[in-house]
Amino acid sequence: MDEFSDVISRRRIVRKYPAIADNAESLLDFVRAFAEFVPGVPEENQISLDPDDDFVLACAVEGDADFIVSGDPHLLDLKTYKGIPILSPREFVEQVLK
Repeated sequence: MDEFSDVISRRRIVRKYPAIADNAESLLDFVRAFAEFVPGVPEENQISLDPDDDFVLACAVEGDADFIVSGDPHLLDLKTYKGIPILSPREFVEQVLK
């Protein structure tokens, strides 16, 4: 949650998605209310080029996620992890929410 909060507060995200900045607290409240929180302990071997991303991957597997939605290029380069598709926000909207 801390990283998510940090990311949606970043200047480039705020400029690109002003509605997120205007509704950041509501978005965080929504995620807190509806997200399934899991420990997400990474495997011993590093998977992503960014070791911090391994926590995202571990959480997705542990939480039995249907998708990983991220703008992180290290994650997007993987395309899938253990059968879980990794999509950009745009891909998610176009492929899943249509």
